[in-house]
Amino acid sequence: MSGTFFYSQIKRLLAFVESAWEKSEAKAKAQAEQQPIEMPLFAFAEETSEAETLGVRGGDWVTYYDPRYPGERKRVRIVDGANDSARNLVGSHTPLATALLAARIGDEVELVVEGQPPRTLKILDID
Repeated sequence: MSGTFFYSQIKRLLAFVESAWEKSEAKAKAQAEQQPIEMPLFAFAEETSEAETLGVRGGDWVTYYDPRYPGERKRVRIVDGANDSARNLVGSHTPLATALLAARIGDEVELVVEGQPPRTLKILDID
């Protein structure tokens, strides 16, 4: 047998393999297009924070604003102790903390301070 015979057989084999490969890729593509894309449920669970599920709790940082003044955003942390305005800490016993506790992102809550008209606050973020 000559070298040309083996060469022609190798070319035929290579053509067969390439054809089979193209057919299998086309079949896989067709199947992928027919099947819906499935996302694992845990991917969504990771994106949903406890704050979004449970709302504001003690120890959380809360970003909020008064809808009458949308440019004036404020960020405070609710703590069990005393207020510390220099560090943006708000005691959980205060009217502000009472209004914010259990609120979720996007909620509007009412801040009631004795001797003042009620104010609406909108929750922007909870950390």
